[in-house]
Amino acid sequence: MKMSQENLETAIKKMLSVIKPTEVSFVDFDLTPIDEDEYYMSVKYVVPDDSPILKVKTSPRVYDDLRMKWNEEMKKNLKNFFNAKVIITSTGLSSESWYKQQLNR
Repeated sequence: MKMSQENLETAIKKMLSVIKPTEVSFVDFDLTPIDEDEYYMSVKYVVPDDSPILKVKTSPRVYDDLRMKWNEEMKKNLKNFFNAKVIITSTGLSSESWYKQQLNR
């Protein structure tokens, strides 16, 4: 049974509140349908203002590896739980204060 995009987004929000990475406060996302049960997805991981992830000065590769791990886990769970294939088109990382400031614009 195909789930509507609205119901899928609601289900994803509930799922992410449980399975989000421990370093992440919450995950914001947008879905764009491209086919039946297939979506483009943009993801923003929002972390606490004092998160060490925001202070990684060694190599951008550290963030890239972490982001890729989180994205793969999300895609796998969406496929397993909701039979929805997602193609993650963009990923961002933001502090909570920056995220809230951008919402108020």
